Amino acid sequence: MHPSHKDHLGKLNRVSGQVEAVKRMIDEGKYCVDIMTQIHAARSALKAIERAELATHMKYWFDQAS
Repeated sequence: MHPSHKDHLGKLNRVSGQVEAVKRMIDEGKYCVDIMTQIHAARSALKAIERAELATHMKYWFDQAS
């Protein structure tokens, strides 16, 4: 595993918790707008992790090229 990937494990655990919360909300029959808000938050967090991974990847290969 690339060392920088471990930096994102805490953030991924938070996203996992958000997804579990969505599942609970659905089971409990919560208001659909509240469910969608939670889904949006999880998606945003995943996008942020994806951008950070891409930035790390690009920096690594640019550094290798120089």
